[in-house]
Amino acid sequence: MTEIEFIIYNLINSLSISRISTYLIDNNQYDDTHLQLEITNAVLNFEEPEMQKNSHLVSYKKLNGEKTYLEFITIDDNTIEKIDIFNTVDWNDANFIVLYISKKNNNRSLKMIQEKIFETFETQFNFKNFNFLNGYFGVIFYSNYHTNVVEEKSKPKRKKVSLPRGTYTKTLISVKEWLEKEGETSVRDLMQKFEDKITEELNKLKEKDNLIDIDEELKIFRQTYDTGAKRSQLLLHTVNEPNRVYFRNKVTAKFDLFYYTDYNSRLFDRKIKAFNHDDLDNNQIDVYYEKGGKPIKVIDFKNRYIE
Repeated sequence: MTEIEFIIYNLINSLSISRISTYLIDNNQYDDTHLQLEITNAVLNFEEPEMQKNSHLVSYKKLNGEKTYLEFITIDDNTIEKIDIFNTVDWNDANFIVLYISKKNNNRSLKMIQEKIFETFETQFNFKNFNFLNGYFGVIFYSNYHTNVVEEKSKPKRKKVSLPRGTYTKTLISVKEWLEKEGETSVRDLMQKFEDKITEELNKLKEKDNLIDIDEELKIFRQTYDTGAKRSQLLLHTVNEPNRVYFRNKVTAKFDLFYYTDYNSRLFDRKIKAFNHDDLDNNQIDVYYEKGGKPIKVIDFKNRYIE
């Protein structure tokens, strides 16, 4: 059991029997402040635990003596977009905890949370389910970086190597250049082209670190039924994909790389092209860019592309 797994174990034990948590949830008053107290309590087995005032942080000294941080948030079905705050965080010395609270097991929300986490960190988080005393459903998603084994004398586990942040967008720009020459393809074929390029990037990393397991990295990239970054990143970068706004509150112009030429009910069979805002033939394409907002036609949205 690693440090973070030990902390999560203690945190779930506390939350699942906490009458205070149940009271706050029943009165719609549960917030990050209470979660901070619970996390602090969960790390008391380590040295110098400390709540960082006016922030979503708890710090402590790890088993190897280094100081580390826990970043955390509480979300429900209406506040999943709060995960976007992690886009501005440097997580080199931190682990992350997301507590999701719901009246019932909402598979659609869980899928959205996993996709947003994947889009933000370009890796998946571990997660554990539990129930509060009032029957509410809880899930804790957590990262597992730079952790040591608890109560075992061993060297720290090697940090999981993954692609540098921003690699997906850079790779899809390269895919767009290929598609500009190709003209049109299916979403399925474009996803495969994306995977081929990512495999190339992983092979480059493996040249520097032969401990990288490319097969395992690709499993994370694909996920079951291709629900991972292989699909979600393509959705994010497609201008007339309505669901792209679930990955970010506002989708900026740098993600405008592709557009559907039809709306086949089977996503993988849809035809797709490279997007060019200067192409007059694209003037009537819808651009989805803001959560809760209506799309705007390219012709009415020229200021989006002014540098």
